[in-house]
Amino acid sequence: MELEIRAQPVFHKEFGTRPDRPREGGNLMAVVKTPQESQIGIKVANGTSASGAAQFKTLRFSNVKPAATDQDLFDVGSSIGALQGAALVAIIRTDTADLSNA
Repeated sequence: MELEIRAQPVFHKEFGTRPDRPREGGNLMAVVKTPQESQIGIKVANGTSASGAAQFKTLRFSNVKPAATDQDLFDVGSSIGALQGAALVAIIRTDTADLSNA
């Protein structure tokens, strides 16, 4: 069984233009990314609906250290998924960070 792990960066729209486009005046300012927190989601099968479509549930765990490696989270997610008694579908990592000008 092949499992999927995805990292989903979260960005705030209020911080301005994309880094590949110059700001007004043609000067780009350095952007500093400061990790804040991570979450892990463990998606497991949860039966089927009345129409026969597969249903899933996602167990979410907050306050994960941002420094945790993807392999560590994958191993933990796999272990927790095995305890659920349902098929493990995906392990999802969500990272939150602040972006600021240097």
